[in-house]
Amino acid sequence: MTIQHQAKEEIPRVSGKRDLDKIWPTTQEYGAAIIEEFLPLDVVRRLNLDADPYVAIKPISSASEKDHPNHGISPTSKFVNALSEFSPTFRNDALNNEALNRVSKDAFRVYGDYWLLLGAIMEYAPTQPALSFHRDMSFSHPIVDYLKHDAPPTSIIFIVALTPFTTENGATHVILGSHKWHSINGATMNQAVRAVMNPGDALVIIDGTVHCGGANMTETESRRVLSITTGISQLTPLESNMTLPRPIVESLTPLAQRLLGWASQRSSAPRDMGLLTIRGRSMEETLGLRSDQPLA
Repeated sequence: MTIQHQAKEEIPRVSGKRDLDKIWPTTQEYGAAIIEEFLPLDVVRRLNLDADPYVAIKPISSASEKDHPNHGISPTSKFVNALSEFSPTFRNDALNNEALNRVSKDAFRVYGDYWLLLGAIMEYAPTQPALSFHRDMSFSHPIVDYLKHDAPPTSIIFIVALTPFTTENGATHVILGSHKWHSINGATMNQAVRAVMNPGDALVIIDGTVHCGGANMTETESRRVLSITTGISQLTPLESNMTLPRPIVESLTPLAQRLLGWASQRSSAPRDMGLLTIRGRSMEETLGLRSDQPLA
């Protein structure tokens, strides 16, 4: 029987402005890190304004109304994704965030290009119970369970606080070092530490890190989070951005276009042929796609 690491430490904290070169090495060592000031408060404010009509007002659709429902979402949670469709703040500010892209580039360099696997805003209601410990990618990409245990990570998750994360309102539980475990069996709350954060801070975790949302023990305080999963371009995203209107696509930076799947990708293969190409030409060249265009 494998005896899993029991020591509890505080989640290491790094600056999203001054420590860009330290974020990935720290995350790689501990399985998690908190990036302080990951998003400016003005960006947090605008993200919340963009999301309010979809999170606070729109009723939760039942699983029976969807042909691909997310069974992992609690009935007391709100979950909204495909954010680029309605949030200019997400597609212009979050996707071009320097720390997000520096960490992703450092993490996936061995594989090649990376892109957005999922961008979602979630809101956890007062009195919501704690979730169970999990690894996110096991819900959607079981292929990761068959990779060699020492293979470089294929995805990372940025859990960004859009409201305060406190022990009382359910700040995320993280088991440091669990990205090195073969199995999550035996994971307990006693092994976990809490990701207490201010709005704009982000918890970044490796896809193998065991974590869960905590119990919201308040009666009036919701907790809102922006979850961004980036991964290697060799993995299919959980969400499609192919329905974005072309004017919106052409208003984006080339980087944001690539993250949303509106550009061909490259792998690290020695004789890379590219991914999502059209007869040897890139998607953006074939479509005559422009970028950085003003929206009318």
